[in-house]
Amino acid sequence: MIPLLIAAQAGAQDVQIGLREACDRAIAAHPDATVADLDVALARIAARRARLDRFQLSVDLTAGVGADWRDPPDVGPTATHGVDHDLRATLAVPLFSGFANDAAIEAADARKAASEASRRATHLELCRAVTMSYWQISGIDLRLAAARESLDLTREAHGVIRGRADAGLAAPIDVNRSAVGLIGEETSLTTLEDERFGAVVDLARWLDEPATTMIVPTDPIPDDSTLPTASQLLERARSSRPDLQAAKADVEAARAGERQATSAWWPHLTLDATAGTGASALGGTSDVGLGPVDLGGITGDDLRPTHDAGIGLTLHANPFNLFKTADQVTSARLSTEQAEARLQRLERTVEADLVAGAHSLRRRAAERDALGRELELARDNLAIVRELYALGSATILDLFDAQQSFRSANTRAAAASVDLALFAADLAFQAGVPPHDLEPP
Repeated sequence: MIPLLIAAQAGAQDVQIGLREACDRAIAAHPDATVADLDVALARIAARRARLDRFQLSVDLTAGVGADWRDPPDVGPTATHGVDHDLRATLAVPLFSGFANDAAIEAADARKAASEASRRATHLELCRAVTMSYWQISGIDLRLAAARESLDLTREAHGVIRGRADAGLAAPIDVNRSAVGLIGEETSLTTLEDERFGAVVDLARWLDEPATTMIVPTDPIPDDSTLPTASQLLERARSSRPDLQAAKADVEAARAGERQATSAWWPHLTLDATAGTGASALGGTSDVGLGPVDLGGITGDDLRPTHDAGIGLTLHANPFNLFKTADQVTSARLSTEQAEARLQRLERTVEADLVAGAHSLRRRAAERDALGRELELARDNLAIVRELYALGSATILDLFDAQQSFRSANTRAAAASVDLALFAADLAFQAGVPPHDLEPP
């Protein structure tokens, strides 16, 4: 495993990248972001169509050739033919539609806002995944630094033990026991390096980079010395969290749909205007009973132009459709109540999660600070015991115990710092704001 890891890292190409650039690149490369962009484009087209569909304008062109055969009792059978064409434009402008057109526009605008909010939610979720992967690398670097510090101190202690054994002041078995612990720490360090390589490959996948690309984060993992309160997180969520904004837009769209259904109770009044131009010509007439019919030709000079225009009002009402309208209004009202209930449920969930998250964030910060103090004491204690051991005033068991206490405190302190930073970042995403866009609270 180790040779494969070294070979993979040797063939890798280092790429330095900041967190914001990493998020932007992941959004640009991921198919989910493309789907969200297309949803927004379709919703914007639907919003434009809702405004244009208020009016109806049609242009019709007709042309034809006709023939007529008649048999009047006092004349005898005769035949005629003719040609005609007509160009006509018709415009319908709604004067009153029970506010259906306004409601349709409002519903389309609300659906557009919902799709835009859903796109922001998709971008935020992608950025969240990239941020966790990005700072996972920085977190492993902190743990590596702690492991290397512990390894260096263990090597120094091993040198002291070997020196005492060479001087005949310690048993050779103490050197072996120290060497076993030293090899165990070196193995743990290699395992962490392997874990870091896997985290780098995972981040490269999000950025659509080859697996051989070694991503080098340039933004350090944050030290959250200032912690947001629950009220600050809730305020951010109400103004920035995209799924809340999408749910609110869904409520507005449902309410507009209810108004649109209610408009069917009202009669609709439409202004109609029409204008047309055309021409026609009648061919010759022959006595069918006298032999072959020769209807003669028609030329352009025979066409007689006609022009007409008109304007009027149309009042439309269908009293026999009232039962269907009542069902549609009831269905629309129930849909509105559903959307409002979903919004209320989401608001309660967000509030509960953020309040609990703010409390957990402070607990984790207190734990990190306590472990930091414990680490300093363990470091001092190891230095004192090592010096006492070199002087013969402490046993090898005292030294091993001090080493173990320091390694444990160092590992837990590094893990607590990483855990706090990742939890704070995730909490910022729950509030709807990427951590790199947050202002200090």
